[in-house]
This record gives sequence, C-alpha cells and structure tokens, in this order.
Amino acid sequence: MSLGAPLGSAIGAFAADSWRRKPTIVGASLLTIVLGGIYPFLHQPAALLTSGFLLTIPIYILVATLFAIYIPELFPTEVRLRASGICNTFGRGATILTPFLAVALFRSYGIRGVLSLMIGFLIVQIVVVFRFGIEPKSVGWKTWKRAKIQGGSGGRSMKRAAICSLLVSLVFARSIHAQSKLSVNWEELTAADFREAIQLSKGTCLLPFGILEKHGPHLPLGTDLLNVRHASFEAAQREYAVVFPQYYFGQIFEAKHEPGTVAYSLELQLKLLQETTDEMARNGCKKIVIVNGHGGNEHLLPFFAQGQLDRPHDYVVYVLDGERSRPGGPPKKSTGIDYHAGENETSNTMVSRPDLVHLDRAASESGSDQKRVNLPENVYTGIWWYARFPNHYSGDGSVARKELGEWNMNNWIAATVEAIRAAKADDQSLKLQNEFYEKSKHPLDTRP
Repeated sequence: MSLGAPLGSAIGAFAADSWRRKPTIVGASLLTIVLGGIYPFLHQPAALLTSGFLLTIPIYILVATLFAIYIPELFPTEVRLRASGICNTFGRGATILTPFLAVALFRSYGIRGVLSLMIGFLIVQIVVVFRFGIEPKSVGWKTWKRAKIQGGSGGRSMKRAAICSLLVSLVFARSIHAQSKLSVNWEELTAADFREAIQLSKGTCLLPFGILEKHGPHLPLGTDLLNVRHASFEAAQREYAVVFPQYYFGQIFEAKHEPGTVAYSLELQLKLLQETTDEMARNGCKKIVIVNGHGGNEHLLPFFAQGQLDRPHDYVVYVLDGERSRPGGPPKKSTGIDYHAGENETSNTMVSRPDLVHLDRAASESGSDQKRVNLPENVYTGIWWYARFPNHYSGDGSVARKELGEWNMNNWIAATVEAIRAAKADDQSLKLQNEFYEKSKHPLDTRP
C-alpha cells in the first residue's frame, strides 16, 4: 500500500504543472472520496491491498500539490514562509482535535459517521478551491510581486487566498486522519491503538467461535468460522468492539470420521477457552461476548459460562448463540430438515465467502435423515448425529440463494449489535459475580 505514496507524489508534481493546480486538487479529492468510501467495507486481503494502494495515490497527490506547491504559491515572497507555517499550524491543530470528533461520531453512527466527516470536508475542499482558489499559473510574476496581504490591488485576492489555504490545510488534515480509523480486528491494531480501542469499546470484546469440519460436499471446512467472523466484523463496525482473532477450538467429536476435521480433547477445549478469556481480560476485555457460529458448541459454551462461577474473575462472559435462521424473510425452497450445510448455511456463506461455495456439488451427496437409531426425543446419546447424518450433511444446499443469506446475515448482525450494546450497558453482572464469590466463601453466613 505504501508504494502508492511515491507514485502519488510524482503524479502530483507532474500534474500540478501539466494540468494546473486547481484541476489536480479537485480531481485528487474526488478520487479520495470514491476510494475512501469503498476501502472500509472490503474484507478480502487482495481487495484491501489493491484498494489501499489506489487510495494512497490521490492522498499523496494532494500532499505534493497542496503542501509543497499550492499553499506556498498563494503568498508573496515576503510572507510566504510565515503564512505557510501558520496554515500548517492550523492543520496540525485540526489533527489533534479530529480523534475526539471521530470517536464521538463512531460511537453514535459507526464507520458511516466517520466516512461522512471525511467526505463532507473533502467536498468543502473541492468547493473552496474551485470557487475561491487562485490558479498561480495564470497570474504574472509582476502581479505576485506587487501583491500584499493587506492593501494594494491584489489585497483582496491575497486575503481570499489566505483563507482558502487555511481551509485547505484544515480540511486535508481532517480527511487524512479520518482514513486512519481504528480497526475492529485485534490482530490489526498496534499496541498504542489497542489501548485506544479498549477504551473506545468500553472493554467489550467479541470472541467469534467457529470450527473446522466437513460442510457437505460443497462448502469449506471453515464455514462456521467464516460466517461467524463475518457477522461479528460487521456488527463491530456498527457498534465498536474489539474482535478476537480466529478461534476454532470447540466440540466436534461427531465429525472425526471426515477429512479435515480438527477435534481437540474436551480438557483442552475448556482449558484453552478459559486461558483465552483470562488473557483477553488481562488486556482490558472485561466484557467478553462469545459469538457462537457452530451448532456443536450449543452445550459447551453455556457450560463454560456457568463454570465461571467456580472461581473469581474480574470479567463477565456472555454467550450469544448463532443467529443463522429467523422466521420471516424470503421463503425457503427446501421443506425438510436443514441442520448443517443445507439451504440456510449455504445461503449465508454465499454472503460471507461466495468464492468458496461450490453449488454445483451440493447435490452429489445425500443430506437426508438416515434414522438409523430410534429413541424417544427426550433421550440423548452422543452417536445421534452420526446415526442420522453420516455424511455430515443435513438439508439441501443446492437450492441456496444469496437473498436468503442476506436476510439471515442481517438478522445475525443485528442480534450481535444488540448483544454488544447490552454488554456495554450492563453494570450489574460483575457486581453480582463479586457478591456471589464473596458469599460462596462463607455459605453458612448466607441469609435469605
């Protein structure tokens, strides 16, 4: 991405003379608006790198044109250095104030609020330069020599130019800083940014929990992980929270007979999850929302949350079950059981990672219930899943469509946003935990 900086600077230096200053500034500002509006919503690494590289080019076109060429040319030689320094001082001052404004906007309106700030000020920059800016190339050197900041025939023009350059400096400083918003992804933050992210999130962090297992003949092994991370990422963009890196160390013994399944021992699952949440809390995550993306964890995670009462913790664990299907929305085409890699889950993956969905293979295996064990519904046995779905496929993925996936995903994202907000607002759970821990030391002293 940083390779765009020297390229942008070179283009800016060339364009300022070839295309003149004002068209270069206006054109680069428009490109920054377009590319800056696209960049935050990309998820694929290749797309992020490409978009980031392209975005860096117009930014540095503006850097070269504005700071190195345009602003100094607006002032006569006698005051050029001083006037440029004043403009840049105001620009630096705006950079100091911008984080507070960006944080406030992010808390209230998410990434779209920050983007609106950036785009709004860039539009102001375009209007100011286009309407009031001076094109130095069209003014003779004698005119510049006679011009003064006050008085003389060029006085009004110089005043106007000073105001223009001041606004340009302030706007540009704001727009550049708006690009450097905090990522929601733990692994993408610097150590200093992480400190700010914890403060911004009010200590609320997401632990998207997936798995590695077969998903029929047509979906990737990491389907649960990909889908839950997509929902968590989008939710954290709307209500800021720090998203923990990929986590797939859950319960999946029923799929050990299928290639690609990674099934850790029960002891390791619980120990690793406990140490992970302990470490998250040590780093400031005092409210940890485990977002479950795997059906096989539906008993493990509540058990883990209940197990937090075994010994004192200075944080709270919340468990959000996967919201992969809700009533309403587009009608489903399949009519049978749809537990795993069927119409719903395949549709969801067509939203999160459409490039990994092989819909043409979905009908090559059976996802029907084999009913090889007949037990009452209220009797549970660990082999039930293998007995009913030995192909590790339940449903019909061949009828999936993106429209259904968007409905499911939007509901899942909305539920995750709601959970983040609820956790942030919860000021009772930790107090009650501490009260419980203290009372559990002296059970005989507990009174009704």
